[in-house]
Amino acid sequence: MSCFIRKAELPHVLYFSLSQLDVGGIETHILELLKGLDGYKVSLAGPVTEQFKRSAEHYGAQVYPLRPVHKYDLNAIRKYAALFRELEVDIVHTQDTRGGLLGRIAARLAGCKAVHTVHTSSLFWNPKGLKRLLHRGIETVLARLFTDRMIFVARPVMQWYLNMKIVSADKVRYIPNGIDLNFLKEAKRRGQSSITHLKKSWGIDENESVVLFVGRLSCEKGLDTLIEAFARVLRHYPKTRLVLVGDGPEKESLAHRLASLN
Repeated sequence: MSCFIRKAELPHVLYFSLSQLDVGGIETHILELLKGLDGYKVSLAGPVTEQFKRSAEHYGAQVYPLRPVHKYDLNAIRKYAALFRELEVDIVHTQDTRGGLLGRIAARLAGCKAVHTVHTSSLFWNPKGLKRLLHRGIETVLARLFTDRMIFVARPVMQWYLNMKIVSADKVRYIPNGIDLNFLKEAKRRGQSSITHLKKSWGIDENESVVLFVGRLSCEKGLDTLIEAFARVLRHYPKTRLVLVGDGPEKESLAHRLASLN
């Protein structure tokens, strides 16, 4: 029996990723979705750190830790399909390239609806050549045969997929990332909204200019390039400061690099 017709109630949604879930955009996206699905049964499956597991559980998700696997692990697909059937999942919502490959096939085998959010794509990392053609072919097969809906957080990326005929227009939805702005109201209430206050809290003089980065501190963000460029800026504009806000695997190495360049 197909698992998505089990009961006349709000569906059981399982978020699925095979990237290490710790700190980053996908992680924030998943937590915001969990916060908004009040009344739904929600689960999360994937390689998770203990910190992220606690965050997901805080918003009501049942978490099923998984070990990382190779993106073409056919045996893993059977295991994931069995897990989806056992949990009586209605909708599998995949969140990353590897999870989208194995998770959508497993969802179809389990009789679940499959939704995939495109945050990034393997096509971005392979701009030309046979590898690009291979990845485009795989994404096309996945979109046409194993996906009920594809969500895009960026309209140009969605249009790119449509222009390349990877996915049909009836399957796509554009839903930009939502941000809960209540924290800004709380900051304003506490009198913490001014730039002057922020500079003071960071030990920066009011007359200094600030270049601000907010995001995950990881190699793909190109922060090493930003730091090298900013070192040149400082030689011409000494009353300028670079502030990095975030967390991630490169935090310590970036801190050392910043200190070495003053």
